[in-house]
Amino acid sequence: MSAKTQVRPGLLSLVLGLIHLALSTFGSADSGSFNFRLNFEPSTLDWTYGDTPILVTLNTMRGLFRVDESGSVIADLVQSYKKSPDEKTWNFKLRPEIKWSDGVTLTAQQIVDGIERLRSPQTGSTYSHFVSGIDKISAPSGLEVEIRLKRKIPFLPSLLSHWVTYPVRNDIIAKYKDYGTAPSHMAFLGPYKVDSWNNGEIALAVNPYNLDPPLIKNIKAIVVTEDETAFNLYQSGKLDFVTDPGISAKSHPDYRVRKTPILYFIAVTKNHPITQNVKALQALSLALNRYEISKVHSVEHRITFDICPPDFCKHRFSVNDIQAKELLQSSGIGDLAQLPPLTLYYFENSSMRDLAQWVQSQWKSKLGVQVVLESTDVKSYWAKMSKKPSPLFLNSKGASYQDPHTYFELFESTNPQNVGKWNDATYDRLIQAASQEVSSEKRDELYARATTRAVWENPALIPLYFKGGPYLIRPNIDGFKSNPLTGIDFRPLKWRTH
Repeated sequence: MSAKTQVRPGLLSLVLGLIHLALSTFGSADSGSFNFRLNFEPSTLDWTYGDTPILVTLNTMRGLFRVDESGSVIADLVQSYKKSPDEKTWNFKLRPEIKWSDGVTLTAQQIVDGIERLRSPQTGSTYSHFVSGIDKISAPSGLEVEIRLKRKIPFLPSLLSHWVTYPVRNDIIAKYKDYGTAPSHMAFLGPYKVDSWNNGEIALAVNPYNLDPPLIKNIKAIVVTEDETAFNLYQSGKLDFVTDPGISAKSHPDYRVRKTPILYFIAVTKNHPITQNVKALQALSLALNRYEISKVHSVEHRITFDICPPDFCKHRFSVNDIQAKELLQSSGIGDLAQLPPLTLYYFENSSMRDLAQWVQSQWKSKLGVQVVLESTDVKSYWAKMSKKPSPLFLNSKGASYQDPHTYFELFESTNPQNVGKWNDATYDRLIQAASQEVSSEKRDELYARATTRAVWENPALIPLYFKGGPYLIRPNIDGFKSNPLTGIDFRPLKWRTH
């Protein structure tokens, strides 16, 4: 290379830095839009059904309470509230100045309508069990809500922070058959409203009646199912915030990791000789060296044998040093070759595929158990599992609200989200007692016993890890904060102008 074409190291670093800065601000700050990744295409925006794009719902709707960045449950639509001495009657007074995005004033009856719609069999929401403890809800006046409980629920404000309990507009729902899929036929209470939903993009615009206007006027959620594709779109400047950007993103200067309360586990359905055998299931769990997950899985994680994360529960479950193969041999399961195929089902994406293949190889090499892998897209996954669940299937459970009970209720026999239909009367009694217990120490003892029951004595699941939350975000975005449930308030976000 001649002297005229040589590039000094310092100059090269400066050039690369300028390139990175250009990509960091590409098409976003100038346009005033903030683009973030959605990992899947939602089927509805109707929050009563629960399975909506969470960040969209949290920023376009509001409930009686919300969870702030510290994890505290604070009043949102509520101005004040009180409860009776026996804690079975709660009265809430609403803020009088709240309006929907079409200018209609919020009323207590709309809060009542939201809860009644959630628990109605005609709605068919798989989250209806959230309000199963409510005996009666009424609106004594235009701004007052009264809730009478069947039993004590000390964490009721936490429960009422979840979006399925948000108010609804029955006048709009009755008028439009495409409510939930056509944003123009919906109304919203949050700082944003959904402006459009087309071709894998959900565009948010400022709600003109919101009293706390956001700093960024336009938000766009873009569906990108593959992690590496999302990372490439971030590098090209088309996305400004990306969750789960894939292993290639770890070396990027914008790469960050936040703790999340999301449990990944293998759920059990009692429809195969191996999954009907307690010792065989224990052997499957012990054969998985969770420390090896990091070798094959790009997702940041904390390994576990528990149901509840350490941020929510004090107890920790552990087992004695038992040899998995010896345990399987003593199970009486017989000749493995004579058994029907054992299927592990998962929803298709690169992370879940890597995890499923690792589980398959571990069980084959350590136990001689042959596992067939099956997968489908996330939309079809739960529809298929609800009709005929696989003997084993990968599942995840995040914290729906800020209380340990959010994890344990998943395996309650009456919970419609208990897809594997696991049923254990002892477990049900333990978690029902825990849900009413005021003492945090006694609650933790009850949940510890429930954990032992569900992961060892009569396994409903094989816990694997609590997922970390890797993400990428533009360095010139200020105001980004996540609460412990991974919720993000878009209102304080702003582009740095210098």
